[in-house]
Amino acid sequence: MTTYLLPLGATALAAIITYFACMRPMLRNRGCAMSAAPAQTNPSAAAISSDTDTDDEIRRLKSEVALLRLEMEHKH
Repeated sequence: MTTYLLPLGATALAAIITYFACMRPMLRNRGCAMSAAPAQTNPSAAAISSDTDTDDEIRRLKSEVALLRLEMEHKH
C-alpha cells in the first residue's frame, strides 16, 4: 500500500503545480508563468489579429486543397 503513496503523491503534486503555475493564469488571460512571453494585455487586439491570421490561413489552405485536387485529377 505504501509503495503506491509516493507515486500518487508525486502525480498529485505535479497536477497541483501545473494548475497553479499554468492553467489558472491562462484561464485568467495572464499567460503561463513558465512561458518567456507574457500574455497580451489587450485581448481584443489579440482577437482581431488572430481573426486576420485565421482568415489568411483559411485562404492559404483552400488554395492548397485546390492545387492538390488538380494534381489528383492529372494523375488519373
